Amino acid sequence: MDGNTSRGNVTIYVKNGCITCKKALEYLAAKKVGFQTIEFFKQRLSKDQIRSLLKKAGVSPQQALRKRDKMFRELKLDKRMLSDEQLLSLMEKYPGLILRPIVVHGERTVIATKSEMINDLFIGKTSSDHAR
Repeated sequence: MDGNTSRGNVTIYVKNGCITCKKALEYLAAKKVGFQTIEFFKQRLSKDQIRSLLKKAGVSPQQALRKRDKMFRELKLDKRMLSDEQLLSLMEKYPGLILRPIVVHGERTVIATKSEMINDLFIGKTSSDHAR
């Protein structure tokens, strides 16, 4: 656990070395938000865990695909029509396909591609609100 718990406990799913994840961690620390870090490349997420996180964030597996990942190109995911279940299976096998960081506070979740999106956890928006 890092920081204090002035805004309650937060869990952040990150990849070590990811600049966006690092910025989100720094943002949480600066806001004095208590958080737990899970490096989901080392502590792999199951398909059900991924499904649950994305559902809580209000995004589909397609919306949560990290299009800059090497496997996205290798698997030609921009040219294939895959079901949500197929995408979840690929995300489980290749966690680099998941947009990150994923930040959870209670029942709220955001995929914080911009650090400021973390504030949405405390004011009630989801990741899908930013897609509109």
